[in-house]
Parts: sequence; structure tokens; C-alpha cells
Amino acid sequence: MPEISVVLPTYNEANAIQDALDGLAEQTFRDFEVVVVDDGSTDGTVDIITSEDRLDITLIERNKSGLPSALNRGIREANGVYIARQDADDRSHPKRFERQIEVLQENESLALLGTGAILEYADGRRSQRHVLESVTRDQLLAGNRFIHGSVLIRKRVVECVGGYDEDFRYTEDYDLWLRIAENYSIGNVNEPLYRLRMRDSSIYGSALREVLLYGQFARLRATGEVTEEQRSAFRDGDLDQLYQQLTEQQKREIHMSLLLEHIRYDDNDAAQTEGKNAIELGFTVMILLLIVLTYMPRRVQNLALYVGRVIKNSWVRYRNISTDSQYVHTEQV
Repeated sequence: MPEISVVLPTYNEANAIQDALDGLAEQTFRDFEVVVVDDGSTDGTVDIITSEDRLDITLIERNKSGLPSALNRGIREANGVYIARQDADDRSHPKRFERQIEVLQENESLALLGTGAILEYADGRRSQRHVLESVTRDQLLAGNRFIHGSVLIRKRVVECVGGYDEDFRYTEDYDLWLRIAENYSIGNVNEPLYRLRMRDSSIYGSALREVLLYGQFARLRATGEVTEEQRSAFRDGDLDQLYQQLTEQQKREIHMSLLLEHIRYDDNDAAQTEGKNAIELGFTVMILLLIVLTYMPRRVQNLALYVGRVIKNSWVRYRNISTDSQYVHTEQV
């Protein structure tokens, strides 16, 4: 039985899958298998996978059924003690598994371990994403602290909490982390052991409203604050109805996130619309500053976004240094 099972879902990733496989083939920790779940690719992805002879690969081919379903299928087929996530368009550092196994074996109470990452943009720019090492449940409720493709999880914990919720179209990872964090310790290695490819067509640009609403539902359910009407809207996939049932503050936070993300993607008209929506739900100085930023030249916007990243990364590094215990103990795994 391998120590790690890498669950790698694919769908029409012929332009990127070889890079992901190369990263796995270069791992210094060798006791792992790769479970590829292909959701009906038509672009030659499967041919690339079947021609790979350096890795122990199990290929599952099926009709397109969505990412959470593919992940659950991969987990069911996995033979490893740990489940490693890997996205088809990203790449793992050669020492990723070695480092994660080392930390998990030294911390028996730790159920979930992610890593930091290098973000690679379509224009060739790169930046480093720092991550909190010791993640409390309250910090997780404030926002997702994990890079999905970087995580290594104890398989029995994933099975214990029921795996991924297949009713989620987005943020299925965040929902799973919240359920794991109810009873287990979670954390990160703040080292850039994963390369995350940031596409222009990222879901965070094209469907951010849905992403934010699914994330809000996950938080409401995790804290026991979800209503039956919200559950019904979620099950029906009626996100407009789910939005209407949020508090004004929750709605304003969603519009603020949309405002900031539209600035990031250089869509000032959409950003100004979201700013207006946010202001109508309650004025804050931050909303006003972001709206003003939409009227600034792009170079000023880029500088402001850069400063924001520096401040965020500095806060994360400070928290990592100031935390007495690297991981928060809750329950023995």
C-alpha cells in the first residue's frame, strides 16, 4: 500500500498536464500512486496520461460530472494513507511530499497540511503567496487559508467527515476544510512548494459571485446559522435566492470582494457597479477608497494591489512568528 495517493482530476488539460506529471515524477519522496479521474476530455489529455511511464498511475475515465464528484471518486479508488491534491495545470516542487510527510509524521494531531505557493500569471509575472502555519477554526471562518492543490490530508479523516459535498459547484474545498476543522488540527508549511497557475479565465474572474455565495453558505452551515430556506436555495442551486436571504453586512462584504476583484482584473466599469451596490448597503471608508481607485491609471492600481499583497504577506509572516505553537491541537487523529 502506498503512503500517498495523489488525486488528480482532469478535463481538457492537454496544454498543461505534462508539466503537472513532470512535477510528480521529480518528487524526492517516492512512495505514492497517482489516481487520475478524467471527466471526458476530448483534447488528447488521456493520451498524454497513458503515455506517462515514470509514475504509478490509475486512470479513471468517465463522463463529465463535476469536480467534487471527481475528487470523491479518486478518494474512493485511493490506496494510500494520505490523500494529496494536485491540479492538472499546476506543478509541485520536488520536495513537496517529502516536507509534508515529515511534518505530518511529527504532528500526529494534524489532519490537513497545505503549503505556500508561487503564483504564476499569464503575462509571466510571479509572486509568492505566504500562508498561515497554525490555522484556527476562527481564522478559517474568516476566509480560506489553504491552496487546494497543495494539501495533504489523512485519508481516514476525509472519510470520517464524508468527503467533498457534491452539491457545491465552487468552494467545495473550503467546505471540506471547515468540516475537518470542527474536530481536527489543520495547518500549512509556509514554504513555496506548489506553483499555482493564475489564468485569465480563472473562476475568480468569471464566476466570483457564485464562488463568494457558496463560500458564505459553507460558513453559515459550519457555524449552525444557516436557515432552512437557505439550505433549500443551496440544494436547488438558486444562488439569487440565497443572496436575498443574507444580512446587509454579508451582502456588502460580497460586493466589496467583487469590487476588489474587478479592479484586479482591470474591469473598472464592473468594479464601479459593485462599489455602488456596496455603498447602498452601508458606507465605509474602505469602499470609498476602492471606488476612487477605479478612476486611477492602471499603474496606480497595480501599485495599490502590490502594496496590499505586501501588507497581507507581512501579516501572515508576523502571525507565523508570533504563534507559540506551530499547530493548534484539538483532537488526536
